Amino acid sequence: MKVKSQNSKFKIAVILLLIGFGSSAFGAAITESGSDEFNVSGSVFSGAELSDEVIVLQSSPEVVWSTKINEGSGTVFVDSGNNADFDLASDGNGGAFVTWVHTADNPYGEIYVARVNSAGGVQWRDGITVGTDPQTSEAPRIVKSTKDGLAEGAIVVWRYVYNKDVDGRILAAKYNMSGGDAWSTPTGYRTVCDATNHQSLQQLVSDDNSGAYFTWRDYRDGKAAIFAQRFNAGGTAVWTDNGVTVCASSVGGNDTGTNDPRIAYYESEGILVAWDDERDAPNPENNIYVMRVREDGSFSYDPLKFPQDGKPISTSNGEKTNLAVTTIHGQDPGIGEFYLPIFTWKEEGTTDKAVYAQYMSGGGTRNWGNTGSQIASSSLNVFTPQVTYPSPGDGLSRTGDSIFSCIVEVSAGDYRSFVQLLNVSGEAQWATGGKDIGMPGIYALADDGNGGAYAAAKGESLMTPIPYAQRIDASGNELWGADGLRLSSSAMVPGDEPIKVVRSENPGAIICWVQATPADIYCAKAADLYSSSGTYTTEKIENTDVNFDEWDTLSWVSSGSGSVSAQVKTASSSSGLDSASWSSVANGGSIPDSGNWIQAKFSFAPDAGRENTPVLSSLTFNYTTVGTDVASPVIDSFTVGGVKITPDEDYPVPESPTIDLVITDDRGIAGVDVRLDGSSIDYTRLSSAFAADTRWEIRIQPTITIGDHTLTIRVTDVGDNITSTDYSLVRSSQVQVQNDRVGVLAAGNDISVGYTLTASAKVTVEIRDITGALVQTKTIAAGDPGGVAGYNEVSIEAGALGKGVYLIYVRPVGAKPSVSKFRISQ
Repeated sequence: MKVKSQNSKFKIAVILLLIGFGSSAFGAAITESGSDEFNVSGSVFSGAELSDEVIVLQSSPEVVWSTKINEGSGTVFVDSGNNADFDLASDGNGGAFVTWVHTADNPYGEIYVARVNSAGGVQWRDGITVGTDPQTSEAPRIVKSTKDGLAEGAIVVWRYVYNKDVDGRILAAKYNMSGGDAWSTPTGYRTVCDATNHQSLQQLVSDDNSGAYFTWRDYRDGKAAIFAQRFNAGGTAVWTDNGVTVCASSVGGNDTGTNDPRIAYYESEGILVAWDDERDAPNPENNIYVMRVREDGSFSYDPLKFPQDGKPISTSNGEKTNLAVTTIHGQDPGIGEFYLPIFTWKEEGTTDKAVYAQYMSGGGTRNWGNTGSQIASSSLNVFTPQVTYPSPGDGLSRTGDSIFSCIVEVSAGDYRSFVQLLNVSGEAQWATGGKDIGMPGIYALADDGNGGAYAAAKGESLMTPIPYAQRIDASGNELWGADGLRLSSSAMVPGDEPIKVVRSENPGAIICWVQATPADIYCAKAADLYSSSGTYTTEKIENTDVNFDEWDTLSWVSSGSGSVSAQVKTASSSSGLDSASWSSVANGGSIPDSGNWIQAKFSFAPDAGRENTPVLSSLTFNYTTVGTDVASPVIDSFTVGGVKITPDEDYPVPESPTIDLVITDDRGIAGVDVRLDGSSIDYTRLSSAFAADTRWEIRIQPTITIGDHTLTIRVTDVGDNITSTDYSLVRSSQVQVQNDRVGVLAAGNDISVGYTLTASAKVTVEIRDITGALVQTKTIAAGDPGGVAGYNEVSIEAGALGKGVYLIYVRPVGAKPSVSKFRISQ
C-alpha cells in the first residue's frame, strides 16, 4: 500500500507477504493476500518469484518423546515389570489417558490409570485395589469423558473376578482432568453390574454428557447374553439395575451363543451395540448382530428396523469374526452435525476370506448393501481389520468417509498391510482391494486430522516384535517411509498384547505398547517435525517506481515459537546483485541502499522441540520517492457477493447483486463513474480507516435483467489520470429458488415446505434420509400450486417417517436443487 507523507518525499511499502507454516499446518505457505499454498517449485508475490534452489522446508517423522508410565515418584509408585492388558484414549489436550493391569504388588491384579500430558510427562497416576487373593481385576477399558464435545476427564471400566472365576462383576471409575475421583466414591469405583455368575468382555463409550454407556457379555442365566447400562455424570446408573437385556441368552443355543460385544455412540439418541452370534449356525457358523438402545434404555422392536435380539449386519452365509467399530462425528454444511456408526469384520466364505464393512443407521438400514462393502480378500487369510474416520481438520466433514486397514496373506507366508478409503456410500476411493503399503502390519488406526490416518504396528519379528508408527495421507500414501517409524530399540511383549494409537491434538500420534523384559507400559509421541534447511530467498526484485529515490527500512510481524532473521542486498542492476554482499537487517532496521534492485532472505529457527516454527504474518520493504507520481488509479479488488472476479471472466449474478470495489491512488481519487451498459448508475461510498483521498471503498447494488451486461468502472485521480475497466455480468434466464432458501415445518403427519420461484416451472420435492436415500417424493406441474412464480407452499404426508434427521430437496426443472434439513424428534 502507498502512504502519503506531509513532506516532499514518500515512504512506500512495496511488498506484503504472508508466510505460515506453524503447528496448525504441515508444510510451508508463502502467499499473497491468502492465495493458494505453494509448492517448493516456487510462488509469485508482487511480481517476484521465490527461488526453488534455496527454499527448502524439510519434514521428518521423529519420536518427540517416549515415556515409561508405570514407574516414578509421587503419591503412587509403581515398580517395573508385571504390567499388561492396557488401553489408551486421547485426553483432548495433546496427551493421553492410559489404563493397565499391574500384578507386581498384587499377583491377582490392580487397575492403574494415568494421564500423560502433551510433553510426555506423567501428570498423575492412580491405582485401584478392589480385593485380594484370590480376587482379580482385569481387562480395563478407557474413554475420554466429554461434555458437548469437550474433554473433562476419563472413564475406565474393568472386570472384577472373585469366587475362583465363577463370578465376575463389572466395575467403573471416573477421573477428572487433574486425577481426582470425579464420582466421589469411598472405594474409588462404582459397580456397573453385580448379577449372579460372571460378566466379561466389557466395553464403553462416552455419552457426551459427562457420563458413559457400557455393554458386556453376561452369564446371569447360565448362558451368554448381551447387556448394557448407562451412567450419568454423577456415576449413577440411569437404566435398570444391572443393565438392560440387549440380546437374550437363549438366542445362541449354548454357553457361547453371544460374544465379544462392541458399542457405538449414536448422537444424543443412544447407542448401537454389536456382537458375535451363533444363532444362525451352521449357515453361517457365526454372524454379527446389531441392536439399538435409546438414551433412556428402551427399545423399539420392529422387524424392518431392529427386531428383538438384534438385526444381522449382513445377510451373507460367511462366518463373521474380528468385529471392530468406530463412530464418525463430523460437521457438514448441508446437514450440520452428524454421527455415523461404521462396522468392519473378517468374513470366511467357502473359497476365500475377506474383510467387509457396513454402515448401520439408527433406523436399522444396512446402508452399504445387505452384505456390506468388501475391503480386501484373499484365498489364504486376512487379519486384524481396523477402521477410523479421516477428519479433514478444516471444521467440516467429508460426510462419512472411513479409512480401513487389514493384513492380507497374498501368498503362502507373505503378509502385507492394506488400507482402503470408503465414502459415505461404501464405495472404494483408492485402488481395488485397497492400497498395499507392505510391512509392518497395521494393528491400530487413528485419524490424523488432515484427511489421513496414523497407524501403530508390530514389526520385524513375531517373537521379538518392534513397535512402529506410520502416517497415511488422504490419498493412501505412506508418509513415514516404507516400513514406518521405529519407536523403540527394545522389543515388545510377543503374542496377543496389542499396540494402540490415538491422535494428539498438537499435532502427532500417541502410541502405547508393552515393552518386554521387564513388562513396562510405554507411551511415545511421533510427529512430522519441520526444520529450516537453508534460507527463504526472494528472486531479484526491481522497484519500477519512476520516482524511486532510496531504500529505507525493512520490517516484519512474526508470531509463534522460534526466531526470524533477515539479510538484504541492493544494487543498481539485476547483475549487480550477484556480486553485492548480504547485510543483516534487524526488524525495523535500515536497508543498505545501492540502487533500486533488491533481494532478501529470511532464516527461521524453530523452537527447541522442533514442533513449532515461527510464523511471519507480514513483511514490508519501505522506500522513499521524490517528484510527482504519474501512475494511474488502481482497482485493487472487485467482488460480487464476496467473491473476487476479474475483467476477463463472465460472472453469473442474481437480480440484485452486491458489488464491492476497493480503489487506490497515492495522489488522491477525484471521482468514480459507474455505468451499466453505458448508463450511469448510483453507488455508495463506504467509510474507511484509510486516507479519504487515496483509497475509496464503494458498493454498487444494481438491478440486473436477464441477459449479458457490461459494468464499467471509470476512476479519475487528482492528476487527471484515468483508469477504466469493464466487467462482464450475466443473469441466466433459468428458473431458480430465490436466494436458495427452503423453509420446512414438521407438524403432525405432514411436512410443510415453503419456497419462492423466480418463474413458473415444474417442481419435484423430495425427502431423503441422512445418507441421501429417497424416502418420499412429490411432483407439481408448472402453474399448479407449488409450481408458480413467487411464493409456494407444498404439504407432504410424512406420518411414516421415524425419528431422525432428514434432507428436503426442491428441484425446479432446469435449475439446480435447493436443500434444507429438518429433524423429527418424536
